[in-house]
Amino acid sequence: MYLHWTYSTNLHRRETIKRVAEDCREALQELIDHSRSEGAGDYTPSDFPLAQLDQQALDKALLEVEF
Repeated sequence: MYLHWTYSTNLHRRETIKRVAEDCREALQELIDHSRSEGAGDYTPSDFPLAQLDQQALDKALLEVEF
């Protein structure tokens, strides 16, 4: 995967964009690492927005459902 950055040299310095791009790369790597960690596949309330459950209620409901 590639991410191409474009910017106006009239508005930003190359060093600034380079730093922002590196921060973005680091954040993406953290997300990738987290998604590969144990327990990262758990459901969150955002997976079921229409249910309007908090995490505790969702966890309880999922215990009652077989997958």
